[in-house]
Amino acid sequence: MALTDPVFQGLSPRSGQYISYYVHRCCVECTLYEPDSPNCFKQFLTLMPGNPGLIHSILAISALHQARSTACAHNTSPDPTIPAQPFFSCMNVATGPSSDLALTQYSDGVAHSALSMSALREALANAADSLDALIATVFILIWCDIVDSGKTAWRHHLSGLKGLISLQRASQGKATDSSAKGRARSPLRAFFEETFALLSLVGSTFDPSLLQLFDIFPQSELDELFYNR
Repeated sequence: MALTDPVFQGLSPRSGQYISYYVHRCCVECTLYEPDSPNCFKQFLTLMPGNPGLIHSILAISALHQARSTACAHNTSPDPTIPAQPFFSCMNVATGPSSDLALTQYSDGVAHSALSMSALREALANAADSLDALIATVFILIWCDIVDSGKTAWRHHLSGLKGLISLQRASQGKATDSSAKGRARSPLRAFFEETFALLSLVGSTFDPSLLQLFDIFPQSELDELFYNR
């Protein structure tokens, strides 16, 4: 999808720049084989029309990612073993125009994240009408939380994601032959389920309550996911 696509019409120049950064920088970090292999984070762009929560989440992750990159580029710590610091720790060593730019980007990221959360809450009232977009939105909000601070807010998103994945599987099951082997899933929905399972597994190292995959997936699917890839 090119940035001249009608889906991007009406965006401000700054928002257009954030979308471009998302495509060329953020999405590249999400696959080992860019640009030849499918990139589901790029496919999220096709879900943007009519889904303001997703639009704002994409703008948010792009702005936050840029802010961190801008600020931390000026982190002159001589010890490369020091772990990544929260955004404002990086800002402590960034001064001048770059610091101002990073603050603007960070402010944009926080604002778009809040707008995305607000739109997401409204959309949940009719979740069945736009499940793919809602799930994509939550994935990106998890990413935003990790980039911004890495603190615990992503756990709440992961819990909400469990409900959306369950709803999607239930709706998918009604549309397929339950006796058929497996579940007729699109590549995007397969990505949603597999990524959710992996995030839950990783997240359970911090909060064991997050690992409740048997509530959603049968043993055979989990075996295929974790052992037969």
